[in-house]
Amino acid sequence: MKPLCWMGNGDLLGYQGDFIVRCGKAGGFTRTARLPLPGIKRFLGHVRLASRILRVEPRVALEISPDCILLAWQRAVFAIDLSANSIIKVQEARAGFSDPLAISNGNGYVLAVWGDYGANNDAESVNIYGLNSMREVVILHTFPAGTVRHVHNVVRRQRGGYYIFTGDMETASGIYLAREDFATVEPIATGDQRFRAVRGFDTSAGLIYATDSATTENHVFLLDEDASCSPVDIGAINGPCIYGGECSSGYLFTTTVEPDESLSGIRSLLSRRLGPGVKTRESQVLLAKSDAGLVEISRFEGDALPMKLFQYGSLQIPMGTAPEGQVVAFARSLRKCDGRLVEIGSGKL
Repeated sequence: MKPLCWMGNGDLLGYQGDFIVRCGKAGGFTRTARLPLPGIKRFLGHVRLASRILRVEPRVALEISPDCILLAWQRAVFAIDLSANSIIKVQEARAGFSDPLAISNGNGYVLAVWGDYGANNDAESVNIYGLNSMREVVILHTFPAGTVRHVHNVVRRQRGGYYIFTGDMETASGIYLAREDFATVEPIATGDQRFRAVRGFDTSAGLIYATDSATTENHVFLLDEDASCSPVDIGAINGPCIYGGECSSGYLFTTTVEPDESLSGIRSLLSRRLGPGVKTRESQVLLAKSDAGLVEISRFEGDALPMKLFQYGSLQIPMGTAPEGQVVAFARSLRKCDGRLVEIGSGKL
């Protein structure tokens, strides 16, 4: 099973065998909605290597009410009613883009927020979207064409508003500050790979985030927007970070095994060469706290298959806050555990 998100009542929602499944905190396993894959893709999705190539699994999910989630999957965002087992497509990805890399809780003005994500080869404008109380998708902000490549994540701030993470290279990489209603969106740290991030968490000490660069060494930083926006280096990590999550002990970041971004075409698809910013062929699990340093929890070795074709080696932590003692992740392209739910940091978190 691929774990997708923790629900408010402690249940874990996941994906298995075409279905969204619900695992109760007291035990038990219930199938809910079945995802509408076409026949041949549904068949191939049950073959592990084929499912990796075809990207059959949902990307991310987020609880927006006790019986409803938003799901990013197959170049679209879906609202799934878990009690009625109904699926409604609320947004189709624009041409040149894919499904969003992350969906985050709103601050009240909207239920959830996300942004355009994908290749954007034509350097088109990039939107940030929100789901309102009527379950309608609205455009909250638009970056003009040529400004950013895409949006990695929109992170809710404790003091209201949001941080926006954009990518990918130099001027397009940045952290922006948005008001609650997105009436203003201003850059606070841009133009440097130190500000290229996907996962981050707003804390009382500032914004904790991990960088996501296959070309330069990666770090976990603490950024205080009231202190001239100069990031404090909490510690180096062994590769780019796409995934992370919250647990009772602090904030988790996991690294990905990524290829050299300088390659293109068929060489890019088939290469096993690591990017310059990827130190080892391992996915590293790290714990950060706002008042302490960075602690390595564990490492998982990547497999030997080409990374771009068969997906990066990674540990994807479900959205939401994990109950104490139940920190799990989905292992992808990792030796001995690919395609499985794994426990991480047992006894250390």
